[in-house]
Amino acid sequence: MGASVGGATVAQAANGVDISLSVLADGSPAWDDLDTDANGAANGIVRTNDTISYNWNIRTDRVVKGVKFEQRLPTGVTWDAGMASPDCAITEAGALLTCTLDLAANASSSYTVVANVSNTIPRGTSIDTFLTTTLDDGSVETSATVSTKVVAQPRVDLTIPAVAGTGLSTSPEGEPGYVYTIYAGVISNNTNKAKGNEPIVSDFSFQQFANEIAPGARLWTWGSNTCGVNGRGQQTNAMPYGSIGIIGAATAANSTPNSGTWTCSQAAPGDPITVSVTGADTTVPSQPNKTVGGTTIADERAYIAAGYVSVWIPLSALGPTGEMNVKMRVGGFDPDSITGQSNYGAGFEQGSEPNFVPCSNTPGGANGTAGNDNCYTVRMTDRGGQSDVGFVRNPTLDTTSANMVNAQAKYQSGEGVVGTGEQFYLRTGLGNTGLLPMTNGQLCVRIDPKLLQFDDSRPIVMMSGGNPRPLSEATIEYGSQSYASEAELRGNECDAGPWADSASAVAGGASAVTTIRVTFHNDIAPGGSMRFFVPMVAQANPPSTVLPAYLVSKWDGRSNWAKGTYVAADHSGYGGDRVNQAGALVRTSITSPGVSSASPGSPVKFEVNSTITQSSQATTVRDVRVVVNIPSCLEYIAGSAIAINGVEPVFVAGDPGPDGIACTADDKDSYSTLTWILGDWPVADPLPVLTYEAQVPVNAPVPVTLPTTAVISSPDDASTEPYRTSTSGLAVNGFSEFAVAKRAPAEIEVGDPVPYRLSWANRLSAPVGSAELVDILPNTADGRGTTFAGTFSYLSTEGSLGVESLWFTNAPIADLQADPHSASIVWSATPLPDATAIKVRTLPVTPGGFGYIDLNFEAANSKKGDLLKNSIASTKIEGLSLIIGEAGRTTTRVTASSVGNTVWNDANGNGKHDKGEAGVPGLNLELNGYSFGPDGVDDGGAGDDEAVSLTTTTDAKGEYSFDGLHSGSYTVTITDDLAAMGWRMTADPAANAVPLQTYSTEVNRSADLTNVNFGMLEVLPALTLVKTEKSWADTNGNGLRDEGDVLTFNFAVSNTGNDTVTGISVTDQLAGVSAVTCADSTLAVGASTNCSATYTVTEGDQLAETLTNTATADGTDALGRPVTTGPADVTVPLDAVRDITLTKTVEKVDTDADQLVDEGSVIHYLFKVENTGNTRLLNVDLTDDLAGLSALDCNTPAGDAKAAELLPGEGFECRATVDVTLADVTSGKVTNTAKVTSVDPNDVVVNDEDSVTVPTNLIVGLELNKKITGVKDENANKLNDAGDVISYEITVKNTSNVKLTDVKVVDELKGLGKLDCDVTNGELAAGASMVCKADYTVTEADTYAGEIVNDAHAVAKSPTGDAVESLEDTVSQPLDARPSLKVVKTIEKVTGSTKKKVAYTGDTVTFGFDITNTGNLSMYDVKIVDGLKGLSGFTCESPLTKIAPGDTVHCTASYVVTKGDEQARKVTNTAFVTGHPSAASNPLVTSADSTVVKAVTKAPDEVVQPKSDGTKNEETGLALTGGEIGGVALAGALLLLLGGVLLVRRRKSAEQS
Repeated sequence: MGASVGGATVAQAANGVDISLSVLADGSPAWDDLDTDANGAANGIVRTNDTISYNWNIRTDRVVKGVKFEQRLPTGVTWDAGMASPDCAITEAGALLTCTLDLAANASSSYTVVANVSNTIPRGTSIDTFLTTTLDDGSVETSATVSTKVVAQPRVDLTIPAVAGTGLSTSPEGEPGYVYTIYAGVISNNTNKAKGNEPIVSDFSFQQFANEIAPGARLWTWGSNTCGVNGRGQQTNAMPYGSIGIIGAATAANSTPNSGTWTCSQAAPGDPITVSVTGADTTVPSQPNKTVGGTTIADERAYIAAGYVSVWIPLSALGPTGEMNVKMRVGGFDPDSITGQSNYGAGFEQGSEPNFVPCSNTPGGANGTAGNDNCYTVRMTDRGGQSDVGFVRNPTLDTTSANMVNAQAKYQSGEGVVGTGEQFYLRTGLGNTGLLPMTNGQLCVRIDPKLLQFDDSRPIVMMSGGNPRPLSEATIEYGSQSYASEAELRGNECDAGPWADSASAVAGGASAVTTIRVTFHNDIAPGGSMRFFVPMVAQANPPSTVLPAYLVSKWDGRSNWAKGTYVAADHSGYGGDRVNQAGALVRTSITSPGVSSASPGSPVKFEVNSTITQSSQATTVRDVRVVVNIPSCLEYIAGSAIAINGVEPVFVAGDPGPDGIACTADDKDSYSTLTWILGDWPVADPLPVLTYEAQVPVNAPVPVTLPTTAVISSPDDASTEPYRTSTSGLAVNGFSEFAVAKRAPAEIEVGDPVPYRLSWANRLSAPVGSAELVDILPNTADGRGTTFAGTFSYLSTEGSLGVESLWFTNAPIADLQADPHSASIVWSATPLPDATAIKVRTLPVTPGGFGYIDLNFEAANSKKGDLLKNSIASTKIEGLSLIIGEAGRTTTRVTASSVGNTVWNDANGNGKHDKGEAGVPGLNLELNGYSFGPDGVDDGGAGDDEAVSLTTTTDAKGEYSFDGLHSGSYTVTITDDLAAMGWRMTADPAANAVPLQTYSTEVNRSADLTNVNFGMLEVLPALTLVKTEKSWADTNGNGLRDEGDVLTFNFAVSNTGNDTVTGISVTDQLAGVSAVTCADSTLAVGASTNCSATYTVTEGDQLAETLTNTATADGTDALGRPVTTGPADVTVPLDAVRDITLTKTVEKVDTDADQLVDEGSVIHYLFKVENTGNTRLLNVDLTDDLAGLSALDCNTPAGDAKAAELLPGEGFECRATVDVTLADVTSGKVTNTAKVTSVDPNDVVVNDEDSVTVPTNLIVGLELNKKITGVKDENANKLNDAGDVISYEITVKNTSNVKLTDVKVVDELKGLGKLDCDVTNGELAAGASMVCKADYTVTEADTYAGEIVNDAHAVAKSPTGDAVESLEDTVSQPLDARPSLKVVKTIEKVTGSTKKKVAYTGDTVTFGFDITNTGNLSMYDVKIVDGLKGLSGFTCESPLTKIAPGDTVHCTASYVVTKGDEQARKVTNTAFVTGHPSAASNPLVTSADSTVVKAVTKAPDEVVQPKSDGTKNEETGLALTGGEIGGVALAGALLLLLGGVLLVRRRKSAEQS
């Protein structure tokens, strides 16, 4: 926010403060057709993407503290980030600016604030805003509302940045063709920083004129990626991605915000293709600055959308020449804006102008492309190729995997960095851009072997489609042809030899190879490519060397080699690439974050961001420097630059030109420089962000763009300066105002004058009178933060322009702050020594005029770190009612030089201040010499040089410092008599060779010499003794330190003092130790000697387990004083291994024939006792508490299990036996533990125990066998059937090896008789058996079932109580089931007949039925089946519900002869019976038929007797039929019945005949 005063007039408010709000500028240059007013800066309209500058006019008649100013902006307008300051805050997403200011009395002030107008605010919108203030008394002032109208228009262009061949494709109709993908971009024209741009609607369309390509050109609808946004399906590196996040690599830097959805349609082949875009973000919220491939996008081209459409072209369009120029044009693009305006209004987007000739440029080469705005022309050919070359940073390239391509780590073109001897690869490629297969493709690589050489220690790699290919698929030839110039390297044919088939076969070997020619044996398919990787190694070249490689190519269809235009020096042209011989590349970028424009007097913060790209060899980049070139119309704010590692950058002011005034016409090319010397920088560490501030002077021309450049350099980077340079442009906006500013250095040296410049400029359209600038000088009482407490007084005026007079006052600070222009303040034209303020009165200032005054002040008694904070308190201009308030705040820091550091005790006398060496307190030092005086020039102590003499004393840390020094020449001396104090010098800061007490040095401005150190040595003799075990002799060879071993001790005596010690001796207090002998008796400082003695270990030592030995060393120093060490101890560990080992084993087990360990088996034990330690063991006793164990039989002298003493390694053996019991068998094991106890000579108990377990064998099992011993035929029917008795025999055997109890047979056969067993107590010894018998009577149910099955098993209990069960045994007995029924039917009588042999109508015939069970099963539910109609019911002698085998039941039934019987001449009756065997639920059994026939005739006719061969019924004389059928189905019985009827009829015929 800049302070100024304009021409507005305001009335004084009753509360002492009045405000008004005005528009200073509603836009900024350059003006255009939307904002063309002659006074375009204040015409009431503003374009989108432009700025509005408001002026806050404030008048006060009293001092007001903490006034709050608030101005709120409508939606779409935000405050510029530069408005934020310690006094002002931006909130509400940029809409509200709140400032809290202190206002002086009787002052008129003006503050300029800047707002940014976005492109989302619709045209015609009125930007209405007002200013409110809240005073210290709570009252609120509100200004009138000011309004600005928004003007805008859509300016969106359509462009084709790239066309790519997709490949051959056959149409659905079978016609061959080729597909091109046309990449189209929709761009917001950001020329003039997009001022006045209005977004278009999110849905729009355009056309691709396929009708201009070729007849039959079609939308590739059958392809996989017909139409879409860039990066989804297909993509080109020439545009940004279509949407942020479309893939992982798509960021705001290389993607449009959202390209929406792209769909394409075509009415018919050859018609235009319509591309429809929906849902795109057209507001351009962020602008990509890079394409997918990393190319920078110009600021004026803001991509809104990026996509593609694929077009199929029939190959028949090529004609006989095999090629054609294909014009791929887009157009028909005229979208409306968000407010309904037509794109470009009445104008035309680029490429659609009426006079524009579309597709006027012609591409070069086969399948070459050329584009201009809305058109891209492609030379379509059946044979074409494209080659490329570049360097790959991968010395460990995987030659066997497809991952090689992914691991290429390709150098940025022209920016690769290599060091001497570094290995890398040259990557070449040949692609087929034609429509037919490429045959005999060739590549030819050329290099200068003095710069880089073919590396035959690594393999050449060939790839296709990302996959390695064998080198046998190509012919590789090497040559050493010479080339006189770069033109020959890139342009010669590559046919002439001689050629060799290997690098080693070339004269001079691989180091002489200049040319490598590759011929591919296989065809390259359309759209395909072959990659060829050539290993290279950099030679020893100066850092400024570039290492180029060149490539030419050829294939069938070309008459000559395709040559390039590459120039290595500036990395221009094609057909080549380079790497740089350097340790690293350094690059930088300078910006002014958040600020693109500034007003005169406004500070701007700049940032310099730098990077390092290192070679594989570099660990440090040498002498890195960053130089910022600041234009003359930007004033560096001294002291604002960041220091790096405590080092300030160096600022060198530019030449202001002949007039001595910066930012005028005579110094327009003069730059100031700000240099950071970063020095050697580790490549692994990021470079720091460098910051500084600069301000625009009041006399800066407006409008203007001030370019600031940053250049980074290092001897390790040979890149030309353009690669290492970055530029940032700052637009300066001028307003109608009277402006004042102040400049002061950020830093002065103690004793130097303080220079101030006060400047002013009239940017009003009218002249003004004199201006009075009141400057309250720095004072701790003014509340501005000054810390300088000395006297600040005027010295001189160094220069001025437009100044009428200079005045001084010593008025109180409070009066000056209340009203610096008050008539009560007394001003003097004569400088006052106690002046508190100055007043500069200017001459009248014409429009555009400016002036300044340069003043020098003295800050007496200043000290390092003092701050001088100052500003122009107030400015009053004749002819203007407003007064400019505080402006031009400055801060100057006082700095000084110093000399000092430390006087230290150089304990090791090496002349270096090593870590841990303490300072020497209380020493006296003196500094003598002279300063260079105010001019800073060394006059040898004469001229303005001033003599200096100072003294000081080292502090408790030995540190000292002579502070507050001006630059000069000085000598520092230690004044004490060091020899008398027992000290001597060891070093001084200049050199260690000759220790001195005096050091001379020259001190530069603002320098702190912290290296003036003095090393001293206090003579302090000292000895140290270190006693150690030198060696150990294992006399008994057991590998343990024990009794009888010999120890050798070493005594290391060292002179740890700083003087020689003589008469070295060692006293050892260990009884029995040998005499101590030493190698040397005299020790110089730091020297050592070794002494030794021996000692034999005793049993007491061993049992104590340690041996401690104490000794002291003695000597005499050079002064004859005794020097004695303290006691030195060494403790030697000894091995008292107290260990006894008991080993118990089973020697054998006596078993019986079953080889099982079971009851009665005998176990034989062996006990071995051994002293396995290295100490004697006493009172050894072996015990075993196993029940039943026999006495221990030992090989000790007494035969028992005791030993009075066992020496190490001694022992004894014992034996014992035990019988296995049933309990052992049931437990499954016999476990026995034995113990041995003993003590060592010191009564330390030593024990051991051992256990052994013998598994026992418990086998449990039962076996059952069941058999039938006989079947008794009780009914003597020779059948096995009901009533018969079956006899069973069951044998149970105990197959265990133990007795079983509760042995039982389980037989669940119902009806089985009681088991009769020969064992009645249920016990079976191991292997014993039990036999049981039982009978069973067969039932009819058994018989009917056909057999009887009997299962049985045995159960018992083992000695452990567990159940034991045998397997089941089953026997079966077949049974004879013979069910059968028989019926015999008879005529028992005829009632009413007078004839015995015939019956008459009406007679009653009584039939008899004898039913007999002829089988061996009872028959149930027996039924008589008789089909005679009219037969009465049956009357039986007994029920038919059950008929036992052999039983007969007699039944009768009657029948009355009918007329029909008479006509038939007989009554025939047939019957059979049915029944169910054994049970009513079983299947039916049917008997055979039984038939009787009774003759019937008319009475009284005579009856002729028929002939009969069969049996005659006694009553009827008719034949009887009947039979016995068992188990016959009812259907068979019915058939027999029919057969009986037939028989009757035949008989009847016989009787009639």
